[in-house]
Amino acid sequence: MRIALCRTLLPLVILASAPAWAEQGMPGTAASSPRDVARISVSGTGEISVKPDMAVTTVTVLRDADTSRAAVDAVNEAAAKVISELKQLGIEARDLQTSDFSISPRYSNQVPSPDRQQNPEIIGYEARNSVTIRIRDVARIGEVLDRVVTQGVNQGGNISFVVSDPAPARADARRKAVEQARSAAETLAEAAGVKLGRILSINDGGEMAPMPVAFAQRGMMKMEDASVPVEVGENTIRANVDMVFEIAE
Repeated sequence: MRIALCRTLLPLVILASAPAWAEQGMPGTAASSPRDVARISVSGTGEISVKPDMAVTTVTVLRDADTSRAAVDAVNEAAAKVISELKQLGIEARDLQTSDFSISPRYSNQVPSPDRQQNPEIIGYEARNSVTIRIRDVARIGEVLDRVVTQGVNQGGNISFVVSDPAPARADARRKAVEQARSAAETLAEAAGVKLGRILSINDGGEMAPMPVAFAQRGMMKMEDASVPVEVGENTIRANVDMVFEIAE
């Protein structure tokens, strides 16, 4: 009985294994897979220089007083003058935004004696009001900064020169990035003695934003008589792409 049973099971084992052989293919054949395709991977960068048409800057009014109420009243009065001056210069309400308002105590610098623990003494309060300004006529940035300093601004931030509509320049930068990547792939293929095939993938690596032009260290408190000299220069918009090409047979 044991021998008969083994003879019965053997064909079943062979039949059960047949589908696996069919999926893998017969010896001497290979199923093509995207991972088996020979490829060349490259990167490209495109740059476009554009003259900015808008400036963004933040200016701050600081006021000290003996009480928090007096400090707030003083900073509110000064900030109102600054905002009024900006509107007289033609800056629209949509381009003015309060970006910071704070009140903080000022403490004495007296060092407590070693034999007595003493909390720092509050000797006054400081209030600040910061306004972020978008200046759509960059030729007037120096005039705007000079006028707000005259009206009471005593702390400045950074100026960022931006392009209000960067889409066309960004598209041109992407085109240049693709051209550079394709050129690199063609060079590699030629050097390797192979033919460049179709594009397998292309990924947009994004763009690099231009760095703001530092202004905080230029001494806003010393600007009294003349408009602030500001050079606009150009912004460089960069785009990066990663491309994978098939090596044609």
